Amino acid sequence: MKKSVSSKHHFVYLIVVMTAVLFLGACATAQKPPGASAASKQMPPRPNLHTLSLGNPELKDKFVEIGLGDIVRTSDGARIDFETLIQELAQPRVVYLGESHTSLSIHQFQTRVIKSLYNLQPSLKIGMEFFQRDSDKALKLWSNGWLTEKGLMYMTGWYKTGGYNFAYYRPFMNFAREKGLPVIGLNIPRTVLRSISTRGLDALNDDEKKMVGAVDVNNKEHRELIMQYFGGASMAHGGGGKKAAEARMDRMYAAQSTWDNVFADSALAALEDWDGILVVIVGSGHVSYNLGTNRQFVEKSDLPTATIMPIHVDGKKERVRVVRSIGDYIVGVEADMNPEHFPRFGISGTDKDGKIVVGMLFPNSLASKAGLKTGDIITALDGKKLKDATEMRMRLAIKTWGDSAQLTVNRDGKSEEITIKAEK
Repeated sequence: MKKSVSSKHHFVYLIVVMTAVLFLGACATAQKPPGASAASKQMPPRPNLHTLSLGNPELKDKFVEIGLGDIVRTSDGARIDFETLIQELAQPRVVYLGESHTSLSIHQFQTRVIKSLYNLQPSLKIGMEFFQRDSDKALKLWSNGWLTEKGLMYMTGWYKTGGYNFAYYRPFMNFAREKGLPVIGLNIPRTVLRSISTRGLDALNDDEKKMVGAVDVNNKEHRELIMQYFGGASMAHGGGGKKAAEARMDRMYAAQSTWDNVFADSALAALEDWDGILVVIVGSGHVSYNLGTNRQFVEKSDLPTATIMPIHVDGKKERVRVVRSIGDYIVGVEADMNPEHFPRFGISGTDKDGKIVVGMLFPNSLASKAGLKTGDIITALDGKKLKDATEMRMRLAIKTWGDSAQLTVNRDGKSEEITIKAEK
């Protein structure tokens, strides 16, 4: 098994706006938020991120056609079966499984890989983007079977920090709990990353600088890609002219590079005194073209790695053209991103003075259409009182399409009932 490509070639895949990057993570397939503005619709189209001439110089101009269920080893372009994939993934020390966060088909594939790898090599750890480093105590309790899912959500702040519906990750998280597999958090507080995106790396205090580590922000190919990807258009929307746009781009670049560096450092720490395999679950944008966190890991360590890039394939179409430098393995999975599998109600509730206050409401979201308003105080859900905003999010997360959520709200001193229907 060869290592990831050299540090000479860098790529980080960003979703369309930095706010989404910092709150949602870089994904293989980004979706428009509910009620996307007219301005966002006028943005120039993104390039085809499957066919960029980036990464391994021996592969970046060679292509393969990917169909549903196909698995391609990119080093030689060979099509292999799943059993062969697992045999080969048992060799490297770090296996990167890219994902689109709301793709059920990708999460099903991840679960299948984790279970199969475990059967071949039980010495297995799982590292996750959506858990922070300081969540390791809670994750250890989870893996030992001493913590319920509700307890895990509270102790790690999964929904408090904006995590996607845990149901996407429940299958392999339950498997980890069943088998006692260690799960580790790869991330740091989002406030640090937001600070970098708004004020830059130099604005960090000494503790924050120690947390993020040595961040490389001088790679020309990386910057070239970001400029190509954004075309300068999204930065220009912030006003202030060319210099202000370039400054925003610098900060955005620094934030994404920091994120990838943090993941790499977390992976290295997880491998100390560990001779097994670390499976890293992150957004595909962090590992595309072996130029994100996987590249930064290789710069710090000689341990072998492998990157698996899932590509969404519409079952009605025969093939998707993909450049072979995009990863070490390419897998064709069902295109299932729209609509989402679990409803999002579009409520941003915050805890304030012991009350759940509605903050931002996404335009055209389920909650907005039902009549919920900014400033409403939510007191109960389906007739049961709520402890805090986290409990509200957890209880909404178990809703499926066709369900309803009855909110009791206090508006201008009067109690009202608002029913939100989860209809597509």
